[in-house]
Amino acid sequence: MRHLVSVIAVLLVTEASGSAQPIVIEAHVHDQPSDAPRLFAPVLDELSRMGYRTGEDAVGQPYELHVSRPSRVEYLDAKGVVARLSRGVSLWIDGKFEPAIDELRDTFTDLRANPALLASEQSLRESVFRASLALAQSYQRHGDQIGARDTMADLIRSFPDMPVSRADHGPDADRLYKAVKNRLDAAGRGALTVTVSAEDANVFVNEVFVDNGGFHRGGLVPGKYRVSVQRGNNPGRVYPIEVKPNTEARLDIDWSFDAALHTSRHWVGFRFRTQDERTRRIAPFAARFSRALEADRAVVLELRKVHGVLAVTGSLYSSTGTLIRTAAVSTSPEPSAEQLRALARFLDSGRDKPPDPQPLPAATTSVSRGSGGASMGWLKWAGVAATAAGGGAAVGLFLVDGKGTTCRDDVCSDYYDTRNLGYAVLAGTAVLGATTTWLFWRDRERPQYQVGVAPTDGGVMVGGSGTF
Repeated sequence: MRHLVSVIAVLLVTEASGSAQPIVIEAHVHDQPSDAPRLFAPVLDELSRMGYRTGEDAVGQPYELHVSRPSRVEYLDAKGVVARLSRGVSLWIDGKFEPAIDELRDTFTDLRANPALLASEQSLRESVFRASLALAQSYQRHGDQIGARDTMADLIRSFPDMPVSRADHGPDADRLYKAVKNRLDAAGRGALTVTVSAEDANVFVNEVFVDNGGFHRGGLVPGKYRVSVQRGNNPGRVYPIEVKPNTEARLDIDWSFDAALHTSRHWVGFRFRTQDERTRRIAPFAARFSRALEADRAVVLELRKVHGVLAVTGSLYSSTGTLIRTAAVSTSPEPSAEQLRALARFLDSGRDKPPDPQPLPAATTSVSRGSGGASMGWLKWAGVAATAAGGGAAVGLFLVDGKGTTCRDDVCSDYYDTRNLGYAVLAGTAVLGATTTWLFWRDRERPQYQVGVAPTDGGVMVGGSGTF
């Protein structure tokens, strides 16, 4: 017989704990819905107040600075870039070094932010080489020796096939080139190994194509390099990586992660192609993103349908990918800002102490909790096999009991006395079967319990129901 049990509880506030400041990201199938920024705003504000890192400044920019950034953030016209580079070179030739620095530095900033352009337009390399040389010499003539050396060092790393000579580029360029190259050579060469999960992905180093699916290259001039990966029409992301003298730098790129990751001034998170992909990958992707920023937890905000109703959904994941808790607030009718802030408090601690325990109208929310542990998939199937084997063994013991006799001094006894052993095996098998059943129940896809949350004025009331 199935029984329905209902429990009503008011969750009390506790302080969130964690060794590192948690983060908030978004997840969407296709593009971010137009209503998402407005609906997420109260949740983000409340989570930020509780110490979560939110938005581009606190989440997107640190990730782009230390891990990877998009290979294309805006459309650049190749002809327009060439015109800007030529204008900077002309300023240098005219001896207008400060304006030349401003023009060329700004153009190179745009190019570095959009390496996909240079990677796809290799005809630009000659113009970029000439402009790099003009920028280095403009720095030098303007008295910025560090800028001159850094620019020349990047030129040496980016154009190993295009050396600077006195005959072609003049004595000043030749002296600066040789001084920087000699210093880099004296430090020793390094190596770089790149692996990509997609074998057909194109790999570029400093915007020059190297190979598909990864590569290993030694004898590299030490310093900072830019590794970018493209696949089909997807420009991918670019990774800053430093090659140190006499060492090998390694970079492993998961294309599925990069293809879904979105970092921009508008939002940070993951953009999936299908709901199935989102279901399979959001937990490991959120965990990986958290670890990259040394965060112990991540809240993932979504605007998606829950039981056929569009809802603001929040899920809290640990840095190992464990789902801690999740909740969804219906958008029909549109929730109040306080209801959305209550959602944020629930996600943070799992508990909330409202000043008024009466639920607000139209505040029904769907909530489920993570199991708190990893799946036991292999163990439960091993339990099935062991239960079947134990049952068979018990049956066999019962069948052979009393079969065959042995006699000594006219006293005969059963040769196979296995009934008690059969009962013992059967009892053990029953325990194993119950444990296996629990493992299947634990890893079920759809929990057999539901929790309803009613955010209140300043808090949240929770009702739970389950079947057994």
